[in-house]
Amino acid sequence: TLVMLAASASSYAGSLPATAKTIGILPLLPASAHLFQVAMLRFNNVCKPFDLKGANLEAAAHSAAAAALGPRYKTVRLTAPAGAEIHTRNTEVMGAFKSFPTIAAQIRQMAHPPQSVDAFLLVWSRAKDSDCLDLPRPYGFGLTKLSANPAAVHTYGEMILIDARTDEELATANMRGATAPLPGFDWKDKDKPAEVSAEQAQQIRTALQKVLAAAVAAETRTLAPQ
Repeated sequence: TLVMLAASASSYAGSLPATAKTIGILPLLPASAHLFQVAMLRFNNVCKPFDLKGANLEAAAHSAAAAALGPRYKTVRLTAPAGAEIHTRNTEVMGAFKSFPTIAAQIRQMAHPPQSVDAFLLVWSRAKDSDCLDLPRPYGFGLTKLSANPAAVHTYGEMILIDARTDEELATANMRGATAPLPGFDWKDKDKPAEVSAEQAQQIRTALQKVLAAAVAAETRTLAPQ
């Protein structure tokens, strides 16, 4: 049984107008995560990429958000091409800061939402934030084992509620609570940390899906209360 650790940070600039009836949900999540063994000595840390194929994280995120929004709102699942990324304003690109269109404009460009959509709910995490990084703590999407402590899965991302009529970002939530211990888990070979069997890989994908869905449901109820 996974027990999610509840913690999040939300900010609000406004709320959905009473006339809003339809919300387009766009999950934009990484295709790979990481497995990270954090050792007592930093140079002994081991991190390896972990393929998320088969985890169906975007479907899980959509289902969780849609369930949390109903029955007050009608929902539409939006999709974007593989590899599509959202850029916040003043995103750094190749060492220089570049200005991008509003997030709402980027969503329209990549997802082509129907005209009936009154608001967008973006569930996203930058792909690079789940790469193997020199960060001796849980980050992004993956599984982290801190020395002799129990392993934990985590799906750290962000959710943004946007008024599709005005392009205003109404509320944001950082999913810092999207983490849960994975009881009894250990590397299949203790001499080869960050190596997992096929059965363990499926266990991790299932756990990531459950943690993400729980976090998305909780934050959706906060961002767009019934």
